[in-house]
Amino acid sequence: MSARHQISAVSISHHRLPLSPAFNASWDTQPRVHFDATIVRVSTDTGLAGVGSGDRMLGFEGHESLFVGQDPLALERHYRVLSNLDFHYGRCWPLDLALWDLAGKILGQPCWKLLGGLSNRVRAYASSGTLRDPAAQADAAERYLAQGFPAVKLRFHRGDWRDDVKALEAVRARVGEKLELLVDCNQGWRLPWDTEAAWSFKDALAVARREKPDLIFLDAEMSGMTGIDVCRVLKADPQLSRQPVVVAAGTPESAEAARRAGADATLKKPFDPPDVFDTMRKFLRLSPRDAARAPVGWPVTFWRDGAQHEGTLRDLSRGGFFIRTPLRQPVGARLEISFDPPEEKSSCTVVAEAIVVRIGQDPDRGLGCRFFKLTAAARVNLEECLRMLEADESPVGAVTPEKEEAG
Repeated sequence: MSARHQISAVSISHHRLPLSPAFNASWDTQPRVHFDATIVRVSTDTGLAGVGSGDRMLGFEGHESLFVGQDPLALERHYRVLSNLDFHYGRCWPLDLALWDLAGKILGQPCWKLLGGLSNRVRAYASSGTLRDPAAQADAAERYLAQGFPAVKLRFHRGDWRDDVKALEAVRARVGEKLELLVDCNQGWRLPWDTEAAWSFKDALAVARREKPDLIFLDAEMSGMTGIDVCRVLKADPQLSRQPVVVAAGTPESAEAARRAGADATLKKPFDPPDVFDTMRKFLRLSPRDAARAPVGWPVTFWRDGAQHEGTLRDLSRGGFFIRTPLRQPVGARLEISFDPPEEKSSCTVVAEAIVVRIGQDPDRGLGCRFFKLTAAARVNLEECLRMLEADESPVGAVTPEKEEAG
């Protein structure tokens, strides 16, 4: 037990904010006339407090003694107790959030570092929580774009998935490729008063036949009809047999079963983001490497494990880039990058994620990188940068054939 800190109290308070007009959440069949919030505070005998919010902590009353007097940094112990409470009484996970917040305050570190996070920067997207008709949905997307969001998440749950697709098509027609579009189907999660059935496999199969997805991801260990079962049906379907299917499998046996069912590839769980994007790139040809690369010479900022570094872009293409920097990073390292041209040339900031694929040696030390995550907005700005470089008549801006592996 920590010699300095002990949990002295766990307090819970409930709050309600009236909503007028009511909020018609796409995942709720009943209009919401108020917003409820439960706040959990975990205090120590040294005067620190961690705060969390979420479910109403039903079932926690009378179990405070399981935490009072304990070491606040015994997070695994606390997690096990909360799991037991979850099984016997109720969902008390806001306390878990408060304990992590308290641990960060005790250790003087942000929670994202304690959890092993990659960066202190998180991309934001606009989330639309209500269902709108197609024209209104497109109007909202334009507002999000004007506010600077690179992506928007749309909600499905209009009763007929064809109406949902119409709204999606209206947004794409209005904003083009300027926004990344995400979709939350909200089809499997049910609230206590819902009596309509969720999407069935038959519904999902009809959507797949109409939309012909470029890539289908499945989980081998799904409950009920497993991903392996679904894969077998898809590969036997004349309309979908040519669509690539990737199955995430937790065991070698599941992976082998997926291959026998016709899966085009498998991913071992748990998997790292680079593995996912490498698999996606294999089937979708994401960020293809160009035959020409533009010399640049612009400053670039990049982040690894939350630490910020500076370098110089040696060259740039649609597929990748090379950073001149004395910093050494291993092949496979994931970076976040940000760069833009000199102000007198253009204003088109590119923010993206990339993977190190080559280490440059002296006299040209640096990192050859491949893009693996570009939002639609970043892709548009990248194209503008490349057009500007191609139009530049100076030696620095001319586009030249690529002669070596740089990114």
